[in-house]
This record gives sequence, C-alpha cells and structure tokens, in this order.
Amino acid sequence: MPTTTMQELEIRRLTGRRPEWQRRAIRVRLAVVAVTIVLAVAGVVGAVEADTGPVQTTEHRVRAGDTLWGIASGFTRPGEDVRVVVRSLMDLNDLTDSSLAVGQVLIVPLDS
Repeated sequence: MPTTTMQELEIRRLTGRRPEWQRRAIRVRLAVVAVTIVLAVAGVVGAVEADTGPVQTTEHRVRAGDTLWGIASGFTRPGEDVRVVVRSLMDLNDLTDSSLAVGQVLIVPLDS
C-alpha cells in the first residue's frame, strides 16, 4: 500500500479529503463487505427454502364449479396465504394457468 506523501497530507489538511488511493481502498473494502453480507443472507434463505424431503399428498377430483382458488382455500392452514397454496398446487400439477376440467385429478399436498 502506498505511503502518504507530504503533498497529500497538505492537500488533506486543506480540503479534508483523503488521497485517491485511500478512498479507492475504502470503497473496495465496503464492496467486499456488502458482497459478503449478500452471500450470507442468500445462503440463509437458500437453507430455509431447501427441500425438506418428500411431501405427503392426496388426490382431489375436480367437480363442476371448482376453482383452483377454492380448492387451495380448503387445504390452506389458518394464517397461511392462499396464494402460496395456489402456486404450490400449480407447481405440483404442472399447471400453466388456473384452468381446470371437470374430472381432472389434482395432486394436493397434505401439509401445505
């Protein structure tokens, strides 16, 4: 790391600013800390969202008037967001939209 010259010390005394190499070093350190924090948070989130094993499921046969929202509402625990269960149903059954056909069999997670 370069040393501070007398000229740089005088400039700092007059302007209150550090030499450019010191400002750059500080920016690099801050960037490294920020990236480390982001990676640590991503690791924690990834660990929380990790697959916890097989999910117990049951089947639901679609009847006239059934909607994906209505089916998900029936399997949603108190305090849980129905939208999350709808997305889970769509993922589990490889659905690209909320269209259902009478007689269609849906796989429904029991612990959703």
